Amino acid sequence: MGQDSYEDNLPLAKFFNRLNDNVDWRGYVHITELKEIMHSPNEIIKKVGTLLYKNFNRPYSVIGNPKEKRCSDLNYWLDSQKEFHKSDELGTNSPLWNLIENLWTNLQNGESFMSYCIRKSDNRLFVEKKKRKELENYCENRDYLKYLCRGSSGNNIRNYNICQKLSYHTEKYYKYFFQDNICTPDVVNDEYTLKISEECTLFDMSKTFPKYSFGNNQFSEDKNTREEIRKCGGYINSEGHSTQEERVIQEEEAVSEASILTSRNVAIYTSVTFLGIFSIIFYLYKFTFLGSWLHNRKIKENITLNNGDVIERDILLDSTSNNVDDNLRSSEYYLSYQFVEN
Repeated sequence: MGQDSYEDNLPLAKFFNRLNDNVDWRGYVHITELKEIMHSPNEIIKKVGTLLYKNFNRPYSVIGNPKEKRCSDLNYWLDSQKEFHKSDELGTNSPLWNLIENLWTNLQNGESFMSYCIRKSDNRLFVEKKKRKELENYCENRDYLKYLCRGSSGNNIRNYNICQKLSYHTEKYYKYFFQDNICTPDVVNDEYTLKISEECTLFDMSKTFPKYSFGNNQFSEDKNTREEIRKCGGYINSEGHSTQEERVIQEEEAVSEASILTSRNVAIYTSVTFLGIFSIIFYLYKFTFLGSWLHNRKIKENITLNNGDVIERDILLDSTSNNVDDNLRSSEYYLSYQFVEN
């Protein structure tokens, strides 16, 4: 989903842009921590390793950027690099990535700015990681805009324009997540892509995407106004969470149910339309001049048909009578010449 211009100026967007800075690895060949990386024959490994080193050692603003969230972002960034380059003859399980993982461990044990950040091993599909990150990022930006709108306490508005952006932000992403998630499982065992916290969860759309109002320069929010994502079947595997394939089945079933409902609605609409047209025709025939006109016309047609039948019958009778007379005369002709024997 594309970002609006205001999002580009938020701390989160700036941090992610920095993670992907264009860097020339040749300027870092002298760095001791990158020695093994620089010996790699693969330039992608050299570039990703150099970026990881830079991002571990570059300070960032703590305001609006909780440390654990920035660590989560850095983990996601490395996973996304593996996903992005997997078609460049460098699969996600290539041994060359071990050089990057080892570099992370060394930086984590050193004295870099982000040495607190532990590399998290996660074998989930990247599409699931991406969905979780989208929800996580929305909530971080929501909270940051909310802070700028009214401050850390009280309900007095500090910046009306920021408050308007906050309202737009929640409305925009409510529509996005509502449309992107056909249904949520009835059994909440796998919250990875659906729940970050109690205030950031797709199981409670009203709480996660509240509606804001700013009347009389006062900030208020309503957490009971959103339509919730419908529930679907709870396909739960033995490890306690739904697999990607099972979630696809759930969504397909939801689509199938929606299709059935649509077909029923079409059938009902067609029947109602037919009954409506029939009722109108019956009313016009029974209670207006149209009915008597049609009735009189039908009588005239019947009279015309009957007259035609009579005329045709008379003609037929005349023709038959003439034939009989001719036959009689013929019979008399032949009889007059018959030989009579005694």
